Amino acid sequence: MSNLTLGPRPKFKKIKDRSEEVIFTLLKTNEDAAAIGAAVKKAGKMWTWHGLSVRNHDFSPWRDWENAVLDLEQCLDVMDQTVYLHCAAGIHRTGSLAYLYFRRKAYTPEQARAKVFSMRPVIEDQINTKLFEMEAMIQDNAWRSEVNCNG
Repeated sequence: MSNLTLGPRPKFKKIKDRSEEVIFTLLKTNEDAAAIGAAVKKAGKMWTWHGLSVRNHDFSPWRDWENAVLDLEQCLDVMDQTVYLHCAAGIHRTGSLAYLYFRRKAYTPEQARAKVFSMRPVIEDQINTKLFEMEAMIQDNAWRSEVNCNG
């Protein structure tokens, strides 16, 4: 597995200095996602974008999360790229997508939570409830097998 880094929205002027090849954005359109994309492309990096939501238990539909996981899998496992995964604060959407990625890689729920928390400790105090809700989504839906990339 390639390198996955979790964090908050990157500063525009610092994107070119990031070591990762792919900036994987989980912002909605009204959160300046397009501006991040333009800065990433200007820096000569690959940009992947999924406008996901976890606000107030208003989760994006399962297929949207699944598509994002499949794209993350494409970048990390198929294309062997380094990825910076972020939302606005780098906590809820970022932690949830990383959790789903590790669950898809056959981690147990406990292993997936521990992995995400070790990668970005600030997530642990903020996201436990959301991860249980994500686990319920996994149990209620079947993973598709194909990997697609929108990058």
